[in-house]
Formats: sequence, structure tokens, C-alpha cells
Amino acid sequence: KRLLHERPKIDDLDDLVIYRLRDDWNEVGTNLDIQGPVLGRVKREHHNIPEKCASNMFDEWLEHSPGTGGKERTWKTVLTSLRDSGREDIVENVTDHFTWEG
Repeated sequence: KRLLHERPKIDDLDDLVIYRLRDDWNEVGTNLDIQGPVLGRVKREHHNIPEKCASNMFDEWLEHSPGTGGKERTWKTVLTSLRDSGREDIVENVTDHFTWEG
């Protein structure tokens, strides 16, 4: 298994999560405690193109931008949000092929 840092990096999220997420990005963002106005702005700025919206959403979340909630920026948090959004397929792909420190 490939080793990842416990705190996700946007490149790893792009490779492992974002391109698979599609239209569920908004629900995952809600489960990460990202506020509605932030999600709405991301949707408008990227014309609701799922990969671009998801990438921008995760980027802002990792940077602790205003309105992105106080949850820990860890793989555990990302995987829990994916699971809560019904995306167990992405969780299984990540955990089958990767492990992380911590």
C-alpha cells in the first residue's frame, strides 16, 4: 500500500477522490461542515462542473477558508464524509490501496 500523510494533500484528493466524486461533491461538502454560501459560490464560479467544484471545495477546506467548518483536516474526516454521502466505493478504493501515517 502507498503511504499517505494523515492530512490530505490536494493532489492526493484529486487522484483518489475528486475525479470519482461527480455530482456528490455538494453532499460531501455539507458533511464536511462547509457552509451553504461557500458551496453555492463554488458551484457558480465553476458552472457546476463536478470535478472543478469538488477540487475547489476541497482546496478551500484544506486551507481553512472562512465558512469551511472546524472539522479536522484528516483522511479519517474525508472518508467519514464520503461514507455519510453514500460513497463507500470511493472509501474502499482509498483504503484498499493506501494507508496513512498517524
